[in-house]
Amino acid sequence: MIHLWTQGISCQQPLASVNNKLVESIELSQFQNMDGTVGEPRRTHTMRLFTFVQGQIWSSLTPLETESYWHMGAFLAGLHRHLKQHLNSLTKPILEPAWSLINAPNALDYVDFVVDEDHRKLARNVLQTFRDEYADKLRITNWLPGMEDKDFPITLIHGDPNDLNILINRTSSNDGSLDFGILDWEDCAVSRRVYDLALMLMYMMCCETTVSTAKFAEFGHAIIQGFQCEASKDDWCLTQAERTCLVTLIAVRFAQSLILGEHTFRTKDPGNQYVMLTAKQGGWEKLASVWLTQKSEFINAWTQIK
Repeated sequence: MIHLWTQGISCQQPLASVNNKLVESIELSQFQNMDGTVGEPRRTHTMRLFTFVQGQIWSSLTPLETESYWHMGAFLAGLHRHLKQHLNSLTKPILEPAWSLINAPNALDYVDFVVDEDHRKLARNVLQTFRDEYADKLRITNWLPGMEDKDFPITLIHGDPNDLNILINRTSSNDGSLDFGILDWEDCAVSRRVYDLALMLMYMMCCETTVSTAKFAEFGHAIIQGFQCEASKDDWCLTQAERTCLVTLIAVRFAQSLILGEHTFRTKDPGNQYVMLTAKQGGWEKLASVWLTQKSEFINAWTQIK
């Protein structure tokens, strides 16, 4: 985050404590659990403090104009430029977290918690297809500095550019342009560049709740074009392999989020409405659209961009 801030990216900055530490450990006395029972007498917590970042979350401003999505895609490519620079300073990888797309097939262990049979079959098919066709190609093992993949470029990625983590500010200019910021680096990892783009496309579909399939295709086209335009400045455009797998990766994230959301809601945290957000945003219907009914429309709109 410090590196990105010095490069002009709007993101949080860690603040030092009175002990001049960026991370503090603090012990708190006994607490009461939600069910009224008393928890451990003392528990150690990790605490960090970050600066405030000005802006409105992406989902609060929808529907956005097509041009705004072009600029959002360009912002992501610019972010990757600076993350790639920082990657060169790493001597060991930041490992991919549980929510990384490469780990999405693990959600198959919980697919039976999905009540609707058609939804179960759909999600299972998506994740099994990804596991069989892409997982071996995309898994990163024994990463070393300088490692490259011409089909699926490896870099440091944000890992979760969703509609709650991207901030938008209207600029003072009269051309309607936007400034973007980004929050939450908990899923940052050495991973496949295309994952971030696929997640941005998926969350565009989530937060644009009132538009048609044609509009989804148009917005996605704009995001990809903006990304390509900015990436071309570094001669680092999307590869044909990346463009071809986008629709599959979007479907994978839908399936992963929907399955794990239902599992958490039904077994771990029944009162947590946040974990069901993707379903409430029409996630199952949108997954069916991407994977089944309108799949060819998305492929035609998004894979031909040069």
